[in-house]
Amino acid sequence: MINVKFFFISFIGLLVLESKSISAKENKEQINSDQNVNNLSEAVDLLKKDDENIIHS
Repeated sequence: MINVKFFFISFIGLLVLESKSISAKENKEQINSDQNVNNLSEAVDLLKKDDENIIHS
């Protein structure tokens, strides 16, 4: 009986750890995606500034 309880507690613990692992991976992917968007918007801003400098010069 104790072995069955231990098994279920261990199984639930593993499920919790796996869900946290998946959540952490998704959060990391979202952060990377956000950083890529920020980098692209900064690049676009720099290109716009370059275009304005070329037009004004």
